Amino acid sequence: TIYLGDSVLRLAGRGPVTGFGRRLAALILGVVALMIPSGVPFVGFFVVLGVFVFGLGAFYLEAAERY
Repeated sequence: TIYLGDSVLRLAGRGPVTGFGRRLAALILGVVALMIPSGVPFVGFFVVLGVFVFGLGAFYLEAAERY
């Protein structure tokens, strides 16, 4: 969700997410951006599933890099 929020901030002309406030803004923007399509009955399931799968993949890559 932070990646999605960061993408929206970059499209709005803001720089990359560096500080805590900008990270928090990107997280909130990403959550709001994901809540809109997840409200659609059939499509929402696949949006949530895709976010879950990508999140697990990112978690795995981070854990594998640190281990």
